[in-house]
Amino acid sequence: MSDQNGTTCSEPGTSIPENIQYELLLRSALAQLYEPLVQPDASIEVISHLILHCCKIISGSQNGMIATINPNGCIVAQAQDLNNSIPLATLIDGDKLTICPNHDKDVYDGLLGYSVKFNAPLLSNDPDKHPVWRELPADYVPICNIVSVPVVIGAEIAGLVLLANSRRAYSDLDVDGAERIAKFFSLAIQRRRWESALRESQANLQALINNTSDLIWALDKNLRIIAANQSIKTFFKDFYQVNLEVGQRILELLPPPDRRTWEDLYQRALAGNMVNEEQAYQAGHRHLYLDITLQSITNQGQITGISGFARDITHHKLAEEQLRLYAATDVMTGVLNRRTGLAVLETQLQLCKRNNAQLTVCFVDLNDLKGVNDHFGHAEGDAYIMLVTQAMKANIRDMDTVCRMGGDEFLIIFPQCGRADAEAIYGRIDEELQEYNRQNRKPYIVSISHGTAQIETDNPVTAEDLVSLADSRMYEEKRIYKENLAKQKQ
Repeated sequence: MSDQNGTTCSEPGTSIPENIQYELLLRSALAQLYEPLVQPDASIEVISHLILHCCKIISGSQNGMIATINPNGCIVAQAQDLNNSIPLATLIDGDKLTICPNHDKDVYDGLLGYSVKFNAPLLSNDPDKHPVWRELPADYVPICNIVSVPVVIGAEIAGLVLLANSRRAYSDLDVDGAERIAKFFSLAIQRRRWESALRESQANLQALINNTSDLIWALDKNLRIIAANQSIKTFFKDFYQVNLEVGQRILELLPPPDRRTWEDLYQRALAGNMVNEEQAYQAGHRHLYLDITLQSITNQGQITGISGFARDITHHKLAEEQLRLYAATDVMTGVLNRRTGLAVLETQLQLCKRNNAQLTVCFVDLNDLKGVNDHFGHAEGDAYIMLVTQAMKANIRDMDTVCRMGGDEFLIIFPQCGRADAEAIYGRIDEELQEYNRQNRKPYIVSISHGTAQIETDNPVTAEDLVSLADSRMYEEKRIYKENLAKQKQ
C-alpha cells in the first residue's frame, strides 16, 4: 500500500522503527539516572559510573569515559575503562586518568580530546583515518570506533562523554543519545556546584521540583506520602478529584481498580526492585500516558520508603501508534509525509485543546515548479524542492514539524505558537531564499507562497479545517504573486 507520493506505508502490526526504539530505551535510562541526581549524597563519581554503564548498554559500547574538566583545563576521568592500567577510575583523585593539555599535548589534540578542544561531537567508525588521529599510549585499549560529545554549561566546556568499540557501527542516533546524556551530566555537575547553596535554602529546591511538569513523590514503607511536588498533586486532582497531601496513605486516594495495580507496583519497589511501567489514564475526553519509575529508598542498607518519578509521554505514545501504521517520512526530502504529518497535527490539536495552548499551521507552495521542470528538467525541479525544504528545516524551531503534502506543497506545524510568531519564522525562511536569489546561483527565481492559520480557543476547528484555511490564504498570496510577475514582464 502506498500514498499519493509513492511512499510505501506499513500495515498494522509493523515493528516500531529503530529511532523510536532507541528513544524509548534512552528515556528509560534517563529516568533511572534521575534518582541519583537528586540524592544529596551521590557524588559525581557515582553518577559518572551509572552514566557510563547506561551509555554502554544503549550504544553497545565496550569501553568509554565520563570526565569533567578541572580548573587547569585537564580532562579528568570520573569513570573510564580506556586505560588498562586503571580498569575503573577510582574515587581517589590521584588515581584518576587525567589528560592534560600542557603535559601531554599530543593526546589532548587527538581523538580523546577532540570534543573538548573543538566543542563539537565526534563520530568515527574508522578512527585511524581521522585527521586528528594520534597513536594512543601503550596502556590504552585499541579503539576501532568512537563517539564523543562535550558536556557544556553555558559557554563553558565542563566535561566529556566518550564511547568506544561498539559491536556495531555508530550512527547519528548514538551522537544524539550521547548529547542528551551529556545535558543530563551537565545538570549533575551544576547541581554539585550548587549543593552548598541548596543546603542553605531548601525552599529553592522545593520550588525547582514544583516547577517541573514531571510527577515526583516519595512514600515511607507504610505507603504514606512524605513528599510530593505540585505536578502529582495536580494529577490526583484532575484524574481522581481528590487532594493529595503529605501524611495520607496514597492507596486510599485511588479507586479500587487502580489501587490494586499500584499496590502491586509499590510492593515490588519495597522488595528492592526497580519498577519502570507505562500506564494510561483517562478523565472525560482527556487521555494521558505516564512513564513511571519507582525505586526503593534505603538508609544504612534498610529499605525505608519509595521514590516515584513519572513523565507525561502522551504525545510520544500517540506518535508511536501512528508510526506503526504508516511510513514516517517522505523519501526524497526526509521530512514527514502527508499521512504522518496530518497525524502529528491531530495529536498537536489534542494537546493544544487540552492545555489551552496556541497552534499555527503554515501551508507552503513552490512558485512555478512546473516551469522549472519544463525548462531545466525534473532533476533541477527536485533540487528546487530540496532547496526550499532545507531552508524550512534550517529556520524552524526544534518543536516544529515540516511535512510534504504533495509534489510542491508543504505544511509546517507550529505548536505553542501564535500566528504572528509563525509569520516571523516564515519570514526567515523567505529571506534565506531571497538571499539565494541575490547570489544568482540558479537560472530561475526561487520563491514560495504561503498562508497561515491559527486555532482559536473559542472556535475550535478540525485539522482539515485548519489546513484548508491556510491553503486558501496561500492561494491568495500566489494569485498576487502571479499578477505582479505578469506586470513585471509587461
